[in-house]
Amino acid sequence: MIENLQGLGKLAVLTYVVSSMLVMGMSQRLGDVVEPLKHPRLVAIALAVNFIAAPLLALLLSRVIPLEPAHVIGFLLLASAAGSPFIGATAAHPYGEAELIVRRSL
Repeated sequence: MIENLQGLGKLAVLTYVVSSMLVMGMSQRLGDVVEPLKHPRLVAIALAVNFIAAPLLALLLSRVIPLEPAHVIGFLLLASAAGSPFIGATAAHPYGEAELIVRRSL
């Protein structure tokens, strides 16, 4: 019974993630997606912050704040994930501007 519930939970999470990303992607025009790529300097800065600065800051904080090894690993994994983990929820907010939120997450 527990195995069935775990399998159902995994399927539910996968369905939620795929459908949320599909809705976000389908709500944008191609031009809106391509527009930020016309500014390579800003793209490079965003990539550097997301993949270099954030993980380094997390590593520094994990050295300063005493954490269990498992917590350090989770913290570093979370910091290494580019963009905001709450981007879908933010865009779904009734007053959120989906286009602006997607652009800022790049």
